[in-house]
This record gives sequence, structure tokens and C-alpha cells, in this order.
Amino acid sequence: MPGEKPKDAYGGKYTHAYHEAVKMLATENPQRVAERAGAVYYAGDGYFSLTYCGEEYHITYPSGEITRVGESPEVSVSDKTLLTLYLANASGLQPLGKWISFIELPGGPHHHAPFVEDAIKPLARDLGHQPELLTLVAARMGGSSINMGDTGVVIPALPKIPLAMMLWTGDEEFPPRANLLFDSGGHNHLDTASLFVLGINVSMKVRRAARELESLLPVHETRS
Repeated sequence: MPGEKPKDAYGGKYTHAYHEAVKMLATENPQRVAERAGAVYYAGDGYFSLTYCGEEYHITYPSGEITRVGESPEVSVSDKTLLTLYLANASGLQPLGKWISFIELPGGPHHHAPFVEDAIKPLARDLGHQPELLTLVAARMGGSSINMGDTGVVIPALPKIPLAMMLWTGDEEFPPRANLLFDSGGHNHLDTASLFVLGINVSMKVRRAARELESLLPVHETRS
């Protein structure tokens, strides 16, 4: 499995977007934000607790400072922007239970090709020959298996925005394939541009977790 370091899908130039999202969040009532987003607001300490891909994040209010609970508290600017935008924009609606591809999102066709290149093809490349790692990683992130592809999982990326990932392992004639789907209600909480980055970032997190997990398991447990 390639060991490239995942890039930040937003990049440093989007620091401005993060600060604008913080300003937006600061105008909202924090208790209502928590209710709509599926987060917890601790008024006494002035922060939200939000689960993202199975990890707990703390977002201070109204300053919007973000840390990850655990050994590595640093958070990328893209994740900071996503989490802040999600808190500010989450509608409170539950997932609709219908899966759609990125191209079916509003404006999705305009950015479908780069989404496939950055989010979907790397899943097939890195996990297509080791689909069991996808199942293990999803379980660690609080997800579960789903009857899609040869191996399919649902990952609760954010409390109101689950993602589905699936792999087809391929054979001697055809290479492995992958897909990444959104709950059709995702646009109730984030716009398409943000869902684009969410899909890429979750794909990177899954692949990074798979590399870390692979390094801990005996060879016979990850390869036939």
C-alpha cells in the first residue's frame, strides 16, 4: 500500500474560509447549534464536542479554536473549516437513508472528475486488494458493514452526514474498483463544495488508518 502523506484538501490559502466560518458560527445560539448538529455544548467551559470519523473534537465558542481529543490534537485547516461550517449550517434534519453519488449533488457534475481522482480511485488503489482493512477501519470509526459491492461500509463522517464506501476486488482481468456515496440529505448540512472536501478528507483518513492498522497486524491477517 503506498505510503504517501495525505495532502490537505483545502490548503493554506483557505485559512480565510475558516475564519469566515468562525464568524458565521459566532452569530448562532450555541445550544441550538448543538441540537441541530448532533453535538454537545458545554456552556460552562464554552465548547462543543463533536464526533468526526469516530474521533472527538472540541470547538470553542465563539472563538472557534479546534482540537482533537487524543494523542495528536493538531487539526488541519480543511478539517477546521469543515467542522465549523457543519456546526454553523447543520439543519437538524436526520439522514434520509438514500445513497447518491457525488455527481448527483447540486453542481456535482462540474467537479465529479476531480472527486473521482482524489477520493475514489485512491480507495481502489490502496484498499482494493485488502478489503478487510476497510471493514476494520470502518468499525474503529463507529461504522458498520453494508451490502454494497464486494465489501461495503457506512462511516458516520459527521453526526448527520454518513458516507458509504464500497470496493470491488477485481480479478486477473479487471483491476479493483471503489465508490463513495453520500446520504441524499447531506446537502441539508453542507454545500456541495464542502461535501467535495468532506469526501476527500474521509477517504484520506480511511486510507491513513488502514496503513496504520496494516503495520500492526500480522501479514497473514491482511493478505491471503
